[in-house]
Amino acid sequence: MASAHWNWERAGYIEGHGIEFIGKKNVVNNYCIGSKTNEQACAKCHIGFGMTNNDEYNYENAVNVDCMVCHDNSETYQKGASMAGYPDRNVNLEQVAQSVGLPQKSNCGSCHFYSGGGNNVKHGDLEDAQLDCNRDVDVHMASNGLNLSAPHATPQQIIKLKVDCIQFHLTTKTVQLANSATLQHPTWLKS
Repeated sequence: MASAHWNWERAGYIEGHGIEFIGKKNVVNNYCIGSKTNEQACAKCHIGFGMTNNDEYNYENAVNVDCMVCHDNSETYQKGASMAGYPDRNVNLEQVAQSVGLPQKSNCGSCHFYSGGGNNVKHGDLEDAQLDCNRDVDVHMASNGLNLSAPHATPQQIIKLKVDCIQFHLTTKTVQLANSATLQHPTWLKS
């Protein structure tokens, strides 16, 4: 119930204000440049059911959480268009229920790669080529790279991860990973 995916907000540091909770439900949508979001379209990816109006949506009700968005390993689950976050009527929910597992890159990619209407449209740095890439392409998504999927992390854990990442990217040190691999900065990041 505390995840950024569920609440449409995350802890972030704002210069002069400190740590604030910001996100899709309380800031301007910087992709569509609108002061309000289109909840029917957004609900196609948001991990909740029944989202027709963000101002009235109940983020406290665990029954509204759609676990299958992240935990379906059949790769067949999808939400219906303009259905307030409910599954598409053609999805075999029995098959999906029998395929529950840990989130895979394809779960993340079904929303993050294709949001905005197509592959790599909205984010500009997330695309389906990352489903099968090595760490030379993207150390964060590579099968032989880091595992940065933490959908159930607390805001404090996320802040620590971000601080660690910032320290890494602002220094020239190497980092020893848990799997004994050594991670070094790409040469273009070194000062």
